[in-house]
Amino acid sequence: MTRLLQDRLTLQAERRPEACAVVCDGKRITYGDLDQASNRLARALKASGCGRGDRVALLLPKSIQALVAMFAALKADCIYVPLDTSMPFEELRRRSRVNERAQAAATSADFSRRIREGLPGMHPGGANP
Repeated sequence: MTRLLQDRLTLQAERRPEACAVVCDGKRITYGDLDQASNRLARALKASGCGRGDRVALLLPKSIQALVAMFAALKADCIYVPLDTSMPFEELRRRSRVNERAQAAATSADFSRRIREGLPGMHPGGANP
């Protein structure tokens, strides 16, 4: 039986909620916490109008928050579009043009300013993990 990645997370969270799922930059998150956090963000994405096949742009550094946002997009039945925060602004602008149909943007406060400064197709009102 084939399972989706987000379903595997939920299954692992049910089996071993207190087990460490990820360690990143000295921070840890359990399967249970990762599942719950991604569920909350998935509900927020759906409440904002995101649905099946919609794109969610992720302008986040490599982090636990980025992983939460990736799983949330999948749980909301969306497609996540990762954008590398270390890219030069013009490259981010070019890539965001390709993904102008993004319905939401998940970003940290540090990068929401960059979105407001003119990355087309992304709105600073997007979800923040």
